[in-house]
Amino acid sequence: MALEHRFLLISIEDKSVLQDISFYDRILDDDMSETCSVLLDMVINDNIISCFADYLAWAPGKNYYDDSQVYGLNRDGITLYDAESQKQLYNILKSIKSLFDNAPDMIKLRGDVYVTENGVVSYETVEIKKECFMKNMCQMIDAVAQLGKQNSYLIHLGV
Repeated sequence: MALEHRFLLISIEDKSVLQDISFYDRILDDDMSETCSVLLDMVINDNIISCFADYLAWAPGKNYYDDSQVYGLNRDGITLYDAESQKQLYNILKSIKSLFDNAPDMIKLRGDVYVTENGVVSYETVEIKKECFMKNMCQMIDAVAQLGKQNSYLIHLGV
């Protein structure tokens, strides 16, 4: 089974809830109706995230537990994006989308490196349908465009 990243676009009145680990436990249990409104719940394949994860390091995010600024996506954990992240993250994602507008219908990218039994170093080939990639990019761009409105936050829950 392929790894997936879950993103939630939420609207929340009490920002302090974002620093409470039990809030994220409730999210994972899909029991958050009392604390926030879910505006968008999306899952994106890890191969797609890997295509642009390096560029996300240019956009500021936050650690949920202490509100400190971080750069990049916490692959295995929680990253918060808010109004402070909006402009830079939006521009990065729009630029990536614009680049991939020129891609063929089946996108082939270099994946992770591996060593064969014979000691030969090689790379896996990652194939992604352009239609799927563009749909995910549009979802992300639309979600990021909402940051700063309605006390909204984009939460990355990791893989």
